Amino acid sequence: MYAAEDLKQYQDRLSELEAFIKVDEAKASIPDIQTRILRRKLDFNNNLLDELMHATKSISPELAPVHRRLVQLKIELDTLASRSTWTSSEVHHIQEELREIEAKRIDGKFCDKEGNVVSGQAAVIGLLEDCYDDCHNLLATKEQVPKPLQDIFKRLQVIKTELERLVLTQRWTLRETDLWQYEIQLSEISGLRKNGKFVDREGNVQEGQVTYLIRHSYELFLSYRIAIMWLVTHNVRFFFG
Repeated sequence: MYAAEDLKQYQDRLSELEAFIKVDEAKASIPDIQTRILRRKLDFNNNLLDELMHATKSISPELAPVHRRLVQLKIELDTLASRSTWTSSEVHHIQEELREIEAKRIDGKFCDKEGNVVSGQAAVIGLLEDCYDDCHNLLATKEQVPKPLQDIFKRLQVIKTELERLVLTQRWTLRETDLWQYEIQLSEISGLRKNGKFVDREGNVQEGQVTYLIRHSYELFLSYRIAIMWLVTHNVRFFFG
């Protein structure tokens, strides 16, 4: 979740590191093996940055401002989700802006002033739908949870909060084993359902189901697992460390 402008700081930092390494290579101020290691890690990060920049370039100039704004709204929604208190009006305000963006589509597509379909549809529409989902999930948490489901609700809230914290604090050091405990907990909670619904001790279906929290937690879990597998496949141990 990033816009082209977000990559500029990393591009500048890599350029600085490139200059430092060239000075060390010229002066032979550090052992050659260390220089080669630094050069290899720099090359990897440059290649990764090129991949990320290429992805942003697939979005047309006409659609770039919309994509950039959606990234900002997604960050705002993630921030709201991480806060202990927030108001429904904050979410409704974001929903209204999402509807304004949605209204720009013609027959489901974003077009330029001449009515031509522009590139980058999948990335922008996917991000728009993610924002809508986040709004729905946030507002759903305001619904009253019946007493028999409150313990499950609290467990899911803890899992969701911990998963969201992981991506902020351990994004580049996560291991697949770090996620096992969450997979086990989610499976246990999901296993409490009967025919897809949570029931009380008498077998009555409870209103205010908390399945949206299970779904969101699983989505977080799977996204982090996929990211870890990508890092392992590319033999990445750290990003700028």
